[in-house]
Amino acid sequence: MNEEKYIVNKDESTYLFYIDDKNLHMQIIKEEQKLENYIIEQNVECFCADINEDTIHIICINSYGNLIHLQYLDSGTKKDVLTVLDIQHNKFNGIKMCIDNFNIDIFIVVLNIKANNYNLIHYSINNIDLEKYKLGEVVYDEYSSYKIDIDSKNNIHLIYRAYNNSKIQLYYRMFNKVYKRWLVPEKISDRNLDTTNINILCDSNNYVHLFWTTTTTLNYVYKKVDDSLISNWNRHLDFKQMYDGVYNTMLIQVGNDIRLFWTHHKTLYCAQTEIGKNYGKI
Repeated sequence: MNEEKYIVNKDESTYLFYIDDKNLHMQIIKEEQKLENYIIEQNVECFCADINEDTIHIICINSYGNLIHLQYLDSGTKKDVLTVLDIQHNKFNGIKMCIDNFNIDIFIVVLNIKANNYNLIHYSINNIDLEKYKLGEVVYDEYSSYKIDIDSKNNIHLIYRAYNNSKIQLYYRMFNKVYKRWLVPEKISDRNLDTTNINILCDSNNYVHLFWTTTTTLNYVYKKVDDSLISNWNRHLDFKQMYDGVYNTMLIQVGNDIRLFWTHHKTLYCAQTEIGKNYGKI
């Protein structure tokens, strides 16, 4: 079984999506009771699911290379084939999406079988057009290759892991939805250390927060969202050094606070600060 699962809550019911033997299942649960289990698409290689304004959206790629958009509305189901991908020369993983009222943005990690490298591809789709953006090579391993979030203006904020001088570095980019263009990549991490866990959050006050780890460090930066090409990150450098694995990292907003979570030596840690302020010694 493919271990990728998505949970969507709608109308007091929980919808669980997963792949079993290339069949994409939708399981409906209400009041902790499993009500129904449907096979909603066959020959599925990878997928993601989300909800927007009471419509459940599913993006999936099937064994024939079809990039499919499924919508579950109160009035019924809608299926569209957005484009056909080159399944013969590529493999596809790590699919994610962002949805607003007018657009759907899809991100896919593509393995070129012949070149044996992984590239991050972005498809921006509205009712009329489909635009494709090649965002460059990424690292594909046991850690996340990339993470995305959106701000109050529906701009997309992206972080990703890529090699630079034989080290795995963290890069940041923003996609301006009004002008439909990507800002130039900005290297965030220390050039001497490999980046492992990565997290990004756009908060309700229009700050963007990044939290990542290396083999020995925890790292956190934040800044006000803007279109400037000039880096203006506020950096926190007072985390104590870690000499072995940190895992289960998480970055969330609770009220007007930002909370960072991580596990070290089987102990869960949390750091908290008010939005726009720095942390004390951790």
